[in-house]
Amino acid sequence: MCGFLGLTGNNVNHENFNFSLEKLSHRGPDNTKKIHSNDISIGFKRLAINDLSKNSNQPFDDHSAILAFNGEIYNHHDINLNNNYNVKNNSDALVLFSLIKEKMEKSLDEINGMFSFAFYDKKSKTLFAARDRFGEKPFYYSILNNGDLIFSSEIKAITAYVNQDFDLDLNQLCNYFKNSHVDTNKTIYQKIYSLPPSHYLIYKKGNLEIKKYWKIDFKQKHNFNYIDHKEKIKNLLFSAVEKQIQADVEVGIFLSGGIDSSLILSIASKLKKKISTFSYGFLDADNELKQANELSLFYETKHYAFDDKNVDYLNIITKMQNVFDEPFSDSSCLPLFLLSEKSSNYVKSVITGDGGDEMFLGYSNWYSRIDEIKKYSKINKIPFLNKLINYSDSFNKSSIKKYLNLINHSKNDSELFNYSKSPFNYSELIKLGLLNEDTEKVNLLFPSSDLLSSFRIESINSYLPGNILLKSDRCAMANSLELRSPFLDLNLVNSSFEIPNDHLYKNNQGKIILREILQELGVPSNVSQRKKRGFGAPVHRILSDKKVNEALHDSLGNKNSKIFNYLNFSEVQKDIHNLNQKVWTYFNFDLWLNSR
Repeated sequence: MCGFLGLTGNNVNHENFNFSLEKLSHRGPDNTKKIHSNDISIGFKRLAINDLSKNSNQPFDDHSAILAFNGEIYNHHDINLNNNYNVKNNSDALVLFSLIKEKMEKSLDEINGMFSFAFYDKKSKTLFAARDRFGEKPFYYSILNNGDLIFSSEIKAITAYVNQDFDLDLNQLCNYFKNSHVDTNKTIYQKIYSLPPSHYLIYKKGNLEIKKYWKIDFKQKHNFNYIDHKEKIKNLLFSAVEKQIQADVEVGIFLSGGIDSSLILSIASKLKKKISTFSYGFLDADNELKQANELSLFYETKHYAFDDKNVDYLNIITKMQNVFDEPFSDSSCLPLFLLSEKSSNYVKSVITGDGGDEMFLGYSNWYSRIDEIKKYSKINKIPFLNKLINYSDSFNKSSIKKYLNLINHSKNDSELFNYSKSPFNYSELIKLGLLNEDTEKVNLLFPSSDLLSSFRIESINSYLPGNILLKSDRCAMANSLELRSPFLDLNLVNSSFEIPNDHLYKNNQGKIILREILQELGVPSNVSQRKKRGFGAPVHRILSDKKVNEALHDSLGNKNSKIFNYLNFSEVQKDIHNLNQKVWTYFNFDLWLNSR
C-alpha cells in the first residue's frame, strides 16, 4: 500500500516534484524513494505490508525498466511459481515487476488483486499504467501544456505540482449532486482524469491510448444447481479470506455485525486465532456496536469498539475535503475515517466487507423500488394521464409523481439507477442551475425488463468504484491503513456472476446465498437474518451541532459564498432548514470550494 507521483519527460522541476510528493506522505510513511531517469521521474511513498525489508522499497529500477506499484497481488505466489521467476522473498511487487517486463498488458490477465501501477520501459520509452478491475486503487493523470504526462495516486499531488487553478467540470459537478460522486473516468476538474477501473493506458511519444482489459460477464446458468454453487461460493470465500489475511504485518477486520463482515470473521477465525476486530458507532443513534461485540465474544477476538464521544464534527467534516480532493457527500466517510484513524494505532492492514452488496444483491432498499418503477412506467403509454399527473398540484406529494419524474427524465437504465438513489430529482437540478432544460429533454423511458440486472451492473460499474472503494481508499490511506476486500476476489466475483438473480434476491431480501452459508458455518442464527443497515452518519444530528450549524448558516445563508457561483441562492434557501441529505450535499460542496 503506497502512493506515487510520476512525470514523463526531462523538464521536471525537482523542488516542486519533491514538494508535491510529500502531499502523499500519509499513504506511505515507511519509506520515500525517488528516481529521475532521462525521460521520466517517479517518486514513491511506501506503507510496508509484505516483505518489510528494503528490497521492496520502490520504485524498482533495473536499468531496463522502472515500476511504481500500489496495492496487493494476492496470487503472487502462484504467478512466481508458474512463470519460474524465482523471486525469493514475500514481495508481490517484485513478482509483478517480473511479470510486466515479460508480458506487458497481457500480465493483467494473470493478476488477482487490487492495484494501480506505472511501468516505464526505457528502451521503447513507453509508459504502461493500469488500474484494478473494480477501482480499489486510484490512478489520476493530466497532460501538461508541454505534452508531458503527470500521474499520481491522489489529485492533490498533481494540483500541487502544476500550481494553478483548474477549471471545474460542470457536468461532473452535476453528477456530484445527482450521485454524491463524479464519473469514474473523470474528476471534478476539466483537465485531470481518473483512469477507469479495468483499464490500462499506454503513453508513448506524446500519444495516449486507453483500453479496457476486463468487463462484467453475467453467465447465469439455466440448469443452475443451487446446492453445488453455494458450496463453490463458500470454498472461494475461504480461499479469498485465506489469501488476504496473510501479510508480514498483522491484518485485522472491520466488524459491523452485518452479513458481510460476520461471514469474513467466521471464516478468518478458522484460519487464525485472536484476530483484532474494530467497530465504530454513533452514540444516541442506530448503530451495530452491540451486535459487533456479541460476535467478537463468540469468536474470541481482540475487539476494539469506538464511538463519537468528544468528536469535533465541524473539524472532521472540514478535514474530509482535503482527504478526498473533490466534493464528496456520502456521510459514511465520517465513521469510516474515524474508525480507520483509531484502528491504525493497532494494525496496518484491515479486511472489510466491501463488494458484498454489489456482487450478491445486497441493496434491498434500492431494488425494492423496481416494482414501483415498472408499474408507473406504464403510465407513459397514456399521454393525457402522464400530463395530468405531472402538471396537477394534487399529485405533488404522491409516489406516482415521484416515480414519473424519475422515469421520464432518465435516458437509460444507468441514469434511472442514479436518480433512484439521489436526494435531488431532475426538476430540482434544473432549478439549482445544474441542468439546462433546453438540452435535457424528457425521454419517456421504458425501463428494461431485467431492471434488477441493470441495477446490479450499474452498482458495480459506477457506485462501487465511484463511492464505496474511493471512500475506503481515501479514509484508510489518510491514516496510513490498508483495506482489503475478499468479496472482490476475481474468482469469487466471476462465480457470483453465474448465479441467477432469484437465488440472490427474494421478497425484498438480498444476499440469500451468503445468508445460508453463514448458517452453515455456525454463526449465531439471528445474524443471518439481519437487514441491510448502512454505515452512514446521523446527518440531521450532526448538522444540528452548534458549531456545525453556525458554520452551515454562515456558508449557505450568505449570497457571497463561493457555492453560489454555481447554484441558485433562492433554491438552496428553500432547503437550508431541513438539515437533510440535500443540505449535507450543499454544505460539503461549499467547504470543498473553500479548501482549494
